[in-house]
Amino acid sequence: MEDNENVVSSTETEQVEETTEKVQSESTSKEKTYTRDEVNKMIHAEKEKVKQEVTKKLEAEKSEAEKLAKMDTEQKLNYELEQTKKERDDYKNQINSLTLQNEAHSYAEKKGLPLGYIKDIDYSRETAESIKEKINNLASLRTQDITNSLNEKLKQKSPKAVDSKTEVEDPFIKGFKEYKK
Repeated sequence: MEDNENVVSSTETEQVEETTEKVQSESTSKEKTYTRDEVNKMIHAEKEKVKQEVTKKLEAEKSEAEKLAKMDTEQKLNYELEQTKKERDDYKNQINSLTLQNEAHSYAEKKGLPLGYIKDIDYSRETAESIKEKINNLASLRTQDITNSLNEKLKQKSPKAVDSKTEVEDPFIKGFKEYKK
């Protein structure tokens, strides 16, 4: 218990030092001065936050220890086995997620799709097929949008129809003829 109090007091000391450094840096940058009461309130608030975090952790560990104390050896082993299986599954999911993300990035690059389009995909809940389908859909939508945008920007007025019966004399030729005369 004394070790826990030492941990709490050392973390509180670190928090207090950080808070005073923040207050000092703020006072130099903003030129605002704080009264001792204001500084003491800030320090007290930070201490309370740290205390609450530490007590939550300690309570969780205590409840875990109580659970284990109530169990017999076989139950303890089964419980620990379940916990390690959960951790293993979590790690597997993380690895699969990272692998899918790498594959999705390479596939998106092959399709010419910027990576910004696929940054919001939750790889932990997707399969390779669904990600491939999404990338294909996004790539086709992007291509269609670019095509529509280019067509819109490149639109020109249609040329005026010239009646073949009426000859329009070229102004350069007309000027040349007048010059010869």
